[in-house]
Amino acid sequence: MAERAVVLMLAFLLAATITTAQRDTSAPPGMTAQRATSAPPGMTAQQGTTAQRGTTVERNTTASELRVAVDELQAAAAAAAKQARAPAALSLNADWLHDSVFGSPFSDGRPRTNPEEVTLEYTRSLRLASELIRRNPSASVLADIAADLESKVEHCRRLGIGMGGVIRVRVNTRRGGETVKNLQVRYLLKFYEYIKGAQPGTFARFSSPTEEPLAPGRYWIWAFDPATGHETARTLVKVAGKRELVVDVPVT
Repeated sequence: MAERAVVLMLAFLLAATITTAQRDTSAPPGMTAQRATSAPPGMTAQQGTTAQRGTTVERNTTASELRVAVDELQAAAAAAAKQARAPAALSLNADWLHDSVFGSPFSDGRPRTNPEEVTLEYTRSLRLASELIRRNPSASVLADIAADLESKVEHCRRLGIGMGGVIRVRVNTRRGGETVKNLQVRYLLKFYEYIKGAQPGTFARFSSPTEEPLAPGRYWIWAFDPATGHETARTLVKVAGKRELVVDVPVT
């Protein structure tokens, strides 16, 4: 029964990311509209009191929603640590994110987290991480979650900001030294590969180059050729610690 309850919770969180329909290749930046069984691909919206997502507007996280998310994450990470089945970095990074919302002012003067700069998708990614941790996953799953949280913490520390924010990721698709055009670039938070039904996000325009604002985290990024149905190998990219990032995706 406990396992079924966790599965139902995951399904609820995943379904909450639906906006309209699967986004087409001409959709404007920030629109990710996923099917009901999909997981959020990460934050893909602008900072502010609301986030523009194609033809719809998604509000950002409220203070109470963010507090619930970091509370759940810290508790799940602490429980895993007590069972000696998680890397130490999992609890350390969960605690750091929690303290950026609840703790006393940081001694280095770094701004505290402002919930209005954290989108719902970002918050859902924290809650999905919590649910995965509670499912007693393998060491590799816990390590991937810990690494994702570490990327989020690194982004805050390097830029001197609270949680939230985006990095403009520019992708070039290349075969050898030649640019390959008209490919769809896809992305997925790495730990989402453990979530059944998780669907990748897509960059708004075909390559190359193409750009998309992504939240801090560790992503699989790859390209898809709609003419042939061929997908390139996935490239693991840490998106953190800067405002812009250039990624070359090799095409074979």
